[in-house]
Amino acid sequence: MSKVFWACACAVSLNWAGAAFAKASQEKPIDFATQIQPIFDRSCATSFCHAGANPQQGLNLEAGKSYDSIVEVLSGESSTAMRVKPFDAENSYLYRKLEGEQADLGGAGWRMPFGKPALAADQLKLIEDWITQGALKEPPTTAVAASAWGEVKSLVKAWAR
Repeated sequence: MSKVFWACACAVSLNWAGAAFAKASQEKPIDFATQIQPIFDRSCATSFCHAGANPQQGLNLEAGKSYDSIVEVLSGESSTAMRVKPFDAENSYLYRKLEGEQADLGGAGWRMPFGKPALAADQLKLIEDWITQGALKEPPTTAVAASAWGEVKSLVKAWAR
């Protein structure tokens, strides 16, 4: 009986993994340095905001410093929310702050960028997709790595549900 159960479980798992892989491999990985950082450069990493010697909330969004300041780092405004929680844009404080919905995560203050127009919808979507893809610093560089990452990403998403 247990052999039949495990055989069925393996078959179902392989079928599910194959379908998840097919979907994940269709997404093109987002490159932080060339697609996300330019948004920060234009809208956030300015004097008296998120750049320089004393960036607001200790959040430095300058090139070369931003990734380590946001990914899996607790927010300065919410004691429980990560600035960027890989695979989970809705629970990533930075993303919610850009939407102006930081209060949903126990945060405060204003929508960012403060005193400037909100990010364009396509910029917000790009940041959301980058986080949902796992908030990688660099995209996989080979087809094999991209395929393996797609499988890992799908498994992590399923596990997080």
